[in-house]
This record gives sequence, structure tokens and C-alpha cells, in this order.
Amino acid sequence: MVHYLVHHVDADNLIRSFNYEIFSLEDCCAAISQFALLSLAVDAAILCPTAAAELVAKDSRFWEVGPVLANSVVIVTRDPEKVRKVGIAQHREYQVSIARKAFGEGVEILPISPMALGVAYESGQVDAAIVDIEDSTNLTGHKIQVGGFLEYVETYVLVVRQNIPDLGWLLSAFTAAAIELNNTKTLQSAIDGYSRVTTTGNEADIWKQQSGIVFLPIVASCNCDPR
Repeated sequence: MVHYLVHHVDADNLIRSFNYEIFSLEDCCAAISQFALLSLAVDAAILCPTAAAELVAKDSRFWEVGPVLANSVVIVTRDPEKVRKVGIAQHREYQVSIARKAFGEGVEILPISPMALGVAYESGQVDAAIVDIEDSTNLTGHKIQVGGFLEYVETYVLVVRQNIPDLGWLLSAFTAAAIELNNTKTLQSAIDGYSRVTTTGNEADIWKQQSGIVFLPIVASCNCDPR
């Protein structure tokens, strides 16, 4: 979403003279990611709900603006009828509810680093895994929408540092990007543009079918001062 905002949304009208650099946080709950945020090395970040809540609780210099992405994770399993262990991304508490709704209260839940979750699934350490839809592409097995168990799951939220310049314009840019990315053709174009592997042209359709991913406009839900 951020790549699309920077490279496709009309920066002259929406984010004026910003010269933002983009940093990828492989695991937003990891200590190094939290250090980067707390040290003010970044002005804004898209984080999982748990990491966002923890950051705002630790440091009053940050605001949780609101959700920007929903239903962007999917359940992957070799056999939905034989799931005893479910791997989830560590610290992402909302995934515990998904796992229990999908496979029962007695299922064993194993928190695993997001970077290792796919490997844990493919090697048979877990019978199912809850992963970002992008990371599910090369995983074998059934893909199950989380919306079948929890109708609406906010998976990522925007957090910003207070007093960054032209915050209102930044939020407008996120809103514009969300509206545009909900169009399947636009989403596919964005995937083609930033993917590090060869794309097939069908990823956007597959993402929508398998996860029901929704990009959320956020300006209306912002409780911060957008000056």
C-alpha cells in the first residue's frame, strides 16, 4: 500500500513536497522494529494491531490513526479435518481468535516468527498456518478465508508520529490509495510493480477470492490533529 501511495498516487496534490523513504519491517513486533519506531527513525508505519497498541502505550509521541487493511490474512492447511496445531504470527493476538473459531477451542496454537511461519507449515511442524495473503502464494494446501469465522478482521493499522509536517495530506494520500487499490485491476498493477518475483497477472483476483482483502480509507476515523 505504501509503495503504491509513493509511486502512483498524485504526490503533488496529496503529499506535496514529502521526500519519504520506505523501510520494510519484516516483523513489526520484533525488537529491532520497535527500536526503529521509538528512536523516531520513522514518521509513520503500518503495523499489526498488537504492535500498534503497544507502541502507542509506550510512547505518547505516536497516534494510532486507524485501520488501513482488513481480511488480509488467510488460513492455509493440508487437511481442514485434521488440524491439531496451528501456527500464527507471534504477538498477533487477533489470530488466536481466528484459529479457535476455525478449529475449536482445544487446538494447539504455536506463535512463530512471521518470517519462519511458512517454513514451519511446509515442514509439518504445524497442521495449519495463518499467514498474510501475499505469503500464502507458494504454500501448498487449502486456502480458507478468515471471513468465514470472523466476518471482519482488521489486520493492519496506521500509526504516525505527532507533529510530522502536513499530516492531513498524508492521510488524504492513504485514503486515495485505499480507494484505488480496492479496484482489482489497480491492485494487480501494484502487485506487478513491487513484487520481487515474476507475477502471473492473476494475483489480485486470487487474493480477493482467497482472503477477501479490503483496503480501508482512514481519514474519517482519525482522532488526531491533521494539521
